[in-house]
Parts: sequence; structure tokens; C-alpha cells
Amino acid sequence: MFLKATNMIGGGVWECVHSILQFFSPLIRLIGSLFYLRMTWLWRIIGVVFKWSRRMKYAVLKNRMGEMIFLLASY
Repeated sequence: MFLKATNMIGGGVWECVHSILQFFSPLIRLIGSLFYLRMTWLWRIIGVVFKWSRRMKYAVLKNRMGEMIFLLASY
């Protein structure tokens, strides 16, 4: 009985959601495409930043290594 009632309610909710989605689908698609573009740009920016940070890390490591070698050599 309880399952039947929830199923009926669920069905009604699904119908409602479905109609709302049908009504808003072009809008949702537009927002989704904009968001996707934003995301791709975001990922590109993140990638560039990440690459730069890695390069900076390598540069820092190289400098550290140079300093260490210099310190060892100056003993």
C-alpha cells in the first residue's frame, strides 16, 4: 500500500518535473552550453596556471640544486 502510494506520488512528481523540463529545456541547454564553454575556458586557465606553477617549481628546484652544489663546492 505504502509503495503504491509513493509510486503514484513519484509518478505525479515525475510528470510535473518532466513538463517543467520540457518547458525549460531550451533555456537549460543554453545555460549548459554557456557553462560548458566557461568550464573549458576555466580548465585552460587552470592548465596554464598549473604548467606555470610546475615550471616555477622546477626553476626553484634547479636554483636550490645550484645553491646546494655551490655550497658543497665552496667548502
